[in-house]
Amino acid sequence: MELKDKLRSLRKQNDLTQTDVAKYLGKTDKSISRYEGGQCKPSYTVIVALSKYFGVPLSYLISEEQSFKETKVQQLLNELIKEGIITDLDSIDKNTESMIVNAFKIDLAFQLNKKRKDEKV
Repeated sequence: MELKDKLRSLRKQNDLTQTDVAKYLGKTDKSISRYEGGQCKPSYTVIVALSKYFGVPLSYLISEEQSFKETKVQQLLNELIKEGIITDLDSIDKNTESMIVNAFKIDLAFQLNKKRKDEKV
């Protein structure tokens, strides 16, 4: 997946508009549109800011190899850190890691089931 696609996907997943992202970056809507459309690429500084804004690893944005699943897990871990539930990723023991993965699986299964039910209506 290219950077332009990742940016659009992350923005939509977070229910943000191009204006929201532009305001955070101090850019115009047109700049964000150009990034997402592939007409121009953001500077490294902007990519770093986007990484922080969306809570994804910088490597995800600059690499075409990392999967979105890894990024989503990283986002969840970053949320746990922000909320003070986890103080440091290096301090997570195997039991805690297993609990996080299981919670993620349960949430994912719930969301998928809800989506299926909504589609049937």
